[in-house]
Amino acid sequence: MPSPQFIVTVSLAVTAIWVTLSVGRPDGGLAHRGLALSIVPALLACAAAVELRVLPKSRWMPLLVGQNARFCLTLIRWLSIGPLACLLAALRLGAPSSPGLAGAVAGSAASGIAATFYVANCTDDSVLFVMTWYPIATLIVPTRGYLVGRKPLRW
Repeated sequence: MPSPQFIVTVSLAVTAIWVTLSVGRPDGGLAHRGLALSIVPALLACAAAVELRVLPKSRWMPLLVGQNARFCLTLIRWLSIGPLACLLAALRLGAPSSPGLAGAVAGSAASGIAATFYVANCTDDSVLFVMTWYPIATLIVPTRGYLVGRKPLRW
């Protein structure tokens, strides 16, 4: 059975890529597909609730803080550069009507891909760690995608 961390990161990557396909077209938008991005926080909240239920309170804080927060915050951003560049290049072919939004959604997809690579090597595998540090690391990438994508994705 896959770990909850992989389920969360792969879900982010897959749903964000699916939404990117929509916002990458001139007539595309977030209308129906944008709601799919809420799956990831819902999965994470459910997994955290289970972890908090089964673990004693004395273990919560050490698992939440972990040992590798600095690496998580740094490496997810670095690992997302390649996927973001590829997604932005692909979006240039699609002529999105909202370039900044398309760049931000591509950033979400890139951060999901990067987080999946990172979770494969991270020894802090607690859902509490993932719930705390991964969103901080992955929210930086959509911001970067928005800022970078505004001009090159215009048509």
